[in-house]
Amino acid sequence: MLELFQHVEAPSLPQITETQRGGRRWYQTPGNVYPSVTTVLWWHKEGDGGLQRWRDRVGHQEAERIASEAREVGTAMHSAIEQFLLGWPMQAINERCRLLLRAMLPGLAQIDRVRHLEVPLYSDELRLAGRCDCIADFDGVLSIIDFKNALRPKRKEWIEDYLLQVSAYARMYEERTGVQVTQGVILIATPNDGLQPFLTDTTTMLPKLRSILGQFHAEFAHAA
Repeated sequence: MLELFQHVEAPSLPQITETQRGGRRWYQTPGNVYPSVTTVLWWHKEGDGGLQRWRDRVGHQEAERIASEAREVGTAMHSAIEQFLLGWPMQAINERCRLLLRAMLPGLAQIDRVRHLEVPLYSDELRLAGRCDCIADFDGVLSIIDFKNALRPKRKEWIEDYLLQVSAYARMYEERTGVQVTQGVILIATPNDGLQPFLTDTTTMLPKLRSILGQFHAEFAHAA
């Protein structure tokens, strides 16, 4: 095993179990059942009509094909990145995943002192749960790191849900461990345009996140 990244001791965290309710992902925590971060943010995007406009524009069948392919590619890419950060032998990956991993390498090179990979998190305050891709130093600063893939480059104003996601993980991690992480890093790899790194202060999006969660929990109070 080739260890390219330093892994350091970190607080142990309780396990959570994924469950499906009404076609949405929830997690059983040690004391409660909470929606996943992605479930809440997807619900929010559906509510503002953006997803429906996209489906209408590309056609519903094509939209489902694109979404299914994105999920498959994203899962493969995350698995490959985790193997790489752990120093494990790489499993066979398809051409698109290989291109994404190559694009991601400059960002991965800035990671060190890895605390957690695919770590389960939840917050009783937010009534929210999820799994964070990576908590490690990024360019020397302790960060919540999220790995994304896209067909084309993004603008920061287009990725509000990603910014909300890393802010949620930071708040959950602080609640579980007492360690505040104020830097969020979103690394977006595209097969033909390389890597886009976006850095954010994880505290700035918390008011918006709490507002969205208040609306979500009001609508789905019966599901918890």
